[in-house]
Amino acid sequence: MSTEQGNGQPDSDQISQAVQFWQQMPTIARVGLITALVGLIGRWASPRYSSGHTFFTFVLDVGILVLIVWIARLFIMPIVRKQQIVEEWGILIQGGQEHAAKILEQSRELITTSKAPHITMEEKGIAAGFLRGITGERRTFLVVTNRTNANLKSYEMYLSAREYGDNLQVSWYVIHWPSVAQVWLRLSMFAPLVNLFVLPIFVLMQLPKAGQAGLLDLDFFDLQDLKAYVTNAHHCVLDAVDKLLLDLSQDPSKIERKSRGFLGIS
Repeated sequence: MSTEQGNGQPDSDQISQAVQFWQQMPTIARVGLITALVGLIGRWASPRYSSGHTFFTFVLDVGILVLIVWIARLFIMPIVRKQQIVEEWGILIQGGQEHAAKILEQSRELITTSKAPHITMEEKGIAAGFLRGITGERRTFLVVTNRTNANLKSYEMYLSAREYGDNLQVSWYVIHWPSVAQVWLRLSMFAPLVNLFVLPIFVLMQLPKAGQAGLLDLDFFDLQDLKAYVTNAHHCVLDAVDKLLLDLSQDPSKIERKSRGFLGIS
């Protein structure tokens, strides 16, 4: 044991581990911790009822809200509401009830071999509401994400293949998730002092979107990239479905290939 440890001081390994842990933390967590710490120290050091005390209370509230958003996104099971669905497609394959895993695995392999850039895939459990989530009612999807930038990252594609009686339901949904900034703005409406500053900002951010519809937070290039990655994944799913239909002696040309939504992919 080193001398520093014997004196109750952290050794170099502990310091390096702490630094590494700090560096690995998401930016949102670091910002929240620093902001909350500055607010806490400033609030403690400022005379009560002074303008400084009020200001640092505001800073502390901001830091706590940022940490709440981070923790919520980290630990709470994602809840998808139907209002978040911007694009969808699905079919029912007769006699395909035993091939759910096969469809998802082939779709994953085809997406990987397509070499579409900045694409990640993972299986994720999803709930359809808060009560369903806390009671453990969920369904597992293969989630495809384009990580080109933050705007595209908020549009995830959820692939599903599940037994439905003697049939196989194959479907996918493009889900839009609010950004960290949007979640923070909404939560801040309920925080004292913070809401006085945030409400005007929130109103100003929404004014340019009045009267618009569709994929509001995407520019022209983002929309082009979104359509490319969703179309690519859709074609991979179709290829897997076509192969299964042929194996089941069914006609692939009779299935609906066009999606429903703003993109209208076929």
